[in-house]
Amino acid sequence: MNGFVQDMNFLPPEEFDRVRSEVLGSTWLLREMKQGNAITRKVFLDRAALEESHPALSRLLANPALLARLRYVAGVGGEPLFAIQAVICEGGAQTDPQMVLHQDTFHSTAKAWFFLDDVADDGCPFAYVPGSHRLTWTRLGWEYRQSLSARHHPMLYHARGSFRVSVDELAALGLPPPRRFAVPANTLVVGDTYGFHARSPAARPAVRIEIYASLRRNPFMPLVGLDFFSLPSIRRYRGVWTMRLLALFARWGWMKMPWKNKGAGKILP
Repeated sequence: MNGFVQDMNFLPPEEFDRVRSEVLGSTWLLREMKQGNAITRKVFLDRAALEESHPALSRLLANPALLARLRYVAGVGGEPLFAIQAVICEGGAQTDPQMVLHQDTFHSTAKAWFFLDDVADDGCPFAYVPGSHRLTWTRLGWEYRQSLSARHHPMLYHARGSFRVSVDELAALGLPPPRRFAVPANTLVVGDTYGFHARSPAARPAVRIEIYASLRRNPFMPLVGLDFFSLPSIRRYRGVWTMRLLALFARWGWMKMPWKNKGAGKILP
C-alpha cells in the first residue's frame, strides 16, 4: 500500500448529484480559519441533523465503503469526524503552512476528501508522498534528529511535532516526489497523514470543495475499539460534541479556538 486509497466514481452519478445539490444549495452554520493566503471554510456535520433534511448527505456519512476505507488506513476502529470543507486559495506566494509537506503526527491517522468538483492540477490539489507512511529505520532516524531541535524551529507546527520536510530531504529518505491528486468530481481519496502530504501551491486563485473526514485516535490505547465517539448515543452528534469540546478547552485556556464563527450562509457564496 502507498499510504492512500483513491476511488473514482465513488457514488453512482444520480446519488452524487443529490449529495452535491444538498451541499451547495443549503444554508449552513459556517466556520472559517485563515492560514497564510488560504481560507478553510468548514461546516461540522452530525448525522442526527441530516437524516430528514439532507438524506443523500446522511447516507454518504454512513456509507460502509467510506467508513471501511477510513478505518483500514487509520488502523483503528472508531467514528470519524465529518465536515463540508471549502479550501479557498488566493494563489501567488506560498504562505499557507499547509502547503509545506508535513506529517500530522507520529502515528497513523486517516483523513478523507470526497471531491464535489473537478480539481485541476493548478487548483490547489491534495499532494501525497507515496510510501511515506512506512516507519523505516531511515525515517525513524530522521524523526529522532528532528525531535532534538524541533522546539527551536521557527514554524510552530513543526515545533509541536507536525514535522515539515523539504523536497530535497525526500530523496535522502528514499522517497519519491509527491503525487498531486488532480482528480474529477466524485473521487474519494483517503490518506494516512502520518505520511508526508500537503496542499499543492496554486499560481492562481482556486477553490476546492469536498466532504472531509478525519479518524484520529489515541495511539496508546491497547485496543483498536472502545471509541467514545462510537457510542450509539454519541456518534450521531459528533460535530456538536467536537465544537463543544473545542470551546470548552479554549475557555479553560488549554488552546485557542481555531475556527471563527461566520454565521449562516452558503458554503460557496
